[in-house]
Amino acid sequence: MALTRIDGTVEKELGTSGYAIQETIKTDAGATWQVRWAVWTKTPLNIGDFVQVDGELGIKVREYIDAHGLPKHTADRNINNATIKVLKRAADTGNEPF
Repeated sequence: MALTRIDGTVEKELGTSGYAIQETIKTDAGATWQVRWAVWTKTPLNIGDFVQVDGELGIKVREYIDAHGLPKHTADRNINNATIKVLKRAADTGNEPF
């Protein structure tokens, strides 16, 4: 078992037991890319929350067929037994006085 920590934005719910969280990775050279994680938890979160997640790292390689009928491989990134801290709540989209 390996433990990991990510900081990212909640993108969407994954059924009733998890969330897709997008993390931005930045290298020392300044390059950036987006990584999507599946975080399995019953902790209620809101889409758009910026969170810090600690938990058990899980990686699974799977094969799928793309839109052209060709076999492809991908690595699913999961965090299990997660402890989640909301660092910044999603922006309130309700009515605001102007």
